[in-house]
Amino acid sequence: MTVTDVNDNNPEFRMPHTLNVNESAAVNSVVGLIQAEDKDVGVNARLAYSLLSNSQIFSINSTTGEIKVFRQ
Repeated sequence: MTVTDVNDNNPEFRMPHTLNVNESAAVNSVVGLIQAEDKDVGVNARLAYSLLSNSQIFSINSTTGEIKVFRQ
C-alpha cells in the first residue's frame, strides 16, 4: 500500500464569513458565495458547504458554496 496524501490540512476560507443581504432580495437570487481551499489532494481536498443552522430563508449549494434566498 502506498499513501499518496494524508488529510492534514484544514480548509482555508477566501473571504469573511459575514454577508449583508438586502431584505428585498428576490427568492432564488444569489446573495453570496463562500469559497475555501484545501491544500490536500484527491479525496482529502474535497469540500462540502453547509449552513450551521437549518435556515428557512437561505440555502447553500453544497458543491459551489453559492448562497441563495430560499424564501422571504
